[in-house]
Amino acid sequence: MNCPECEHEFGYLHLTNLEKVGKLTEFYCPNCNQKLNNRPIKEITNKADVYIYGGLAAFVLLLLVNFLVFGDTVNDIVGYLFIIVGGSSCLLGYLQYHKLDTKIYYEKVA
Repeated sequence: MNCPECEHEFGYLHLTNLEKVGKLTEFYCPNCNQKLNNRPIKEITNKADVYIYGGLAAFVLLLLVNFLVFGDTVNDIVGYLFIIVGGSSCLLGYLQYHKLDTKIYYEKVA
């Protein structure tokens, strides 16, 4: 993560002067003393959690449908939905976490 003001790269968890403001953490850049927060990180991790837990919930729901409704065609449809819905949702969550490896800027606090 980088400071948007001076491009200094640092991790906010290693800083000592952290302020909790609601669900966000505010801190100062060690290089230029600009006040920043961790909103971009929170947004990425929240989206990833929604995708992954949504995919797992879809798996459980489709398993329940599979056990309650009998028939060969229903089993085939549920099997395809397992692969498409659950797999794609978990993949989207993984791709969200992969965004954390790219160059992301902290948000400036006014």
